[in-house]
Amino acid sequence: MAGRRRFTLYPPDAIADLYVGPIDHTLAGQPVSLAASAPPEDARYPAFANARGRAIPVDLEPGDALYLPKLWWHSVEATAPFNVLVNYWWDGFASGPDAPHTAMLLAMIAIAERPAPERAAWRAFF
Repeated sequence: MAGRRRFTLYPPDAIADLYVGPIDHTLAGQPVSLAASAPPEDARYPAFANARGRAIPVDLEPGDALYLPKLWWHSVEATAPFNVLVNYWWDGFASGPDAPHTAMLLAMIAIAERPAPERAAWRAFF
């Protein structure tokens, strides 16, 4: 709508290098990458260099639109003093209760207290 911004996109399989957390209590309701907004070479996130190498930067001008597929990670930074951005969340495949994030959390809770060898076996499923 107004201003300029830079989106940095990360594919879904970069999740291991994004330092995601917290997974259950965020302002937007979705997990976030702790490393994406950290300064480059932040010692707390050494594996983030792998994700940064796969990042796709996209610069948006007023009137531009960006389609971001589900489960892609992104960070946004303003590149102009004044910005207005409109988001629209759409899921063309929701034909009933669509709560994969909730299902994942419940699965994690279900195995959290299992013995370590069993948790390791379940890790292969995840």
